[in-house]
Amino acid sequence: MNLSEIEQRVLDFCGETNYDRYLQIEVDRYINNACKDIASIIEYLEGHTTEDTTSGIRGYSKPANAIRIKRIEYNNELLEKVSREYLDVNVDDWEIATGAPSGWYPGEEGGYNLYPIPDGVYTLTIHYSEEETKTLSGAGDTPDLPDIMGLHLAICWYAAASLLTSDDQDKKASTYWGKVKGKLNQVIGLKKEEELGKQPDIKLEEWS
Repeated sequence: MNLSEIEQRVLDFCGETNYDRYLQIEVDRYINNACKDIASIIEYLEGHTTEDTTSGIRGYSKPANAIRIKRIEYNNELLEKVSREYLDVNVDDWEIATGAPSGWYPGEEGGYNLYPIPDGVYTLTIHYSEEETKTLSGAGDTPDLPDIMGLHLAICWYAAASLLTSDDQDKKASTYWGKVKGKLNQVIGLKKEEELGKQPDIKLEEWS
């Protein structure tokens, strides 16, 4: 769907035929918020970038616009994702070991830590779920989120529910919130299946 089509659906769900009750700028704000919130919930958009390590530095920040780091590669091989607790129990002297990175664990503010500590420059490929940064403004603009499994309809429901909630129509809004939750859990289920084929320990948060 493009923005014009989404706007009309949102108005329909709110029981309106024009912008008398809700200004178009207000409707568009809720539509864009819906796109960003849904992208964050289902983590469907993906990006990747390369980063060179620095000798002696273990921790690195997450890429700009990244929601969550999913996997890291070095020389086209996946680095093992573990926890600090696993390293404490299973890897001797891991806190002081140096060399080419063979694994990683989550760091502060969504970043990542490498083990062993890099002893030189290694080029890593970072794969991550990405925020929705596009703002729909023209009638023909379409969301970056693909229209799979009715995802664009979920955007309409989400925007309509937000508008209705802001207008103290909670009972009507709850119907659309329920539809949104059902649809997004379907898409999250699909993403879980896709990710299991790439790295078994990746888990998406269940939305509630």
